[in-house]
Amino acid sequence: MPPDPEREEALALLPSIRYGRVAMSKHALPFVTVARHLVDGESVLIRIHRGFDYHSALAGNVVAFEAGNVESGASEVWSVQFVGQARLIEPTEEQLERFGPLTERADGQRFDPAYLRIDPEFVTVHRLSGVPGPTGRSRHGPVGPHGPAQHSRSSGHSSGRASGQAPSSPSGQASGPPSGHAPGQASDKTSGQSQNADRTAS
Repeated sequence: MPPDPEREEALALLPSIRYGRVAMSKHALPFVTVARHLVDGESVLIRIHRGFDYHSALAGNVVAFEAGNVESGASEVWSVQFVGQARLIEPTEEQLERFGPLTERADGQRFDPAYLRIDPEFVTVHRLSGVPGPTGRSRHGPVGPHGPAQHSRSSGHSSGRASGQAPSSPSGQASGPPSGHAPGQASDKTSGQSQNADRTAS
């Protein structure tokens, strides 16, 4: 069989995590269960709880096994999927040692292990890049509905008075006396017109 780079990559990634999920149908209905796994050559060995009775449905049938680092919080996420026939096995002492200690309980019952070997016929590797963090925040700062939040600069420009400018009128023009006239000019002119009128009347 010629080398399969995707299969080799999947088998190299899988040992970095301990648990995956195995799926198939039982009584024409799909089911998924968590499984402890390890790589043995080009096969995948899994350990599940016998009390679930999933092992009897898995044995002799084509199953899908998936595992990945999707819950790690990493920005680079990968997942691998193996599809192939599963069969019950009796693990060797070396394989048992590699599996490690048993889980204590499953659904309140004492964990009773069942072991299966999956010989994958189809192998798929998927990768996602730039995955947001688990809190929903971008790795470059908080993300709002219109993209990353923009932080305002110093509040010195929020009011014309803070920068020494007159506040703007609703029309957008500065309020106050017209340009070129001193503050008291309009009242002086009015006073002069009133005095001239008095002289004429007298």
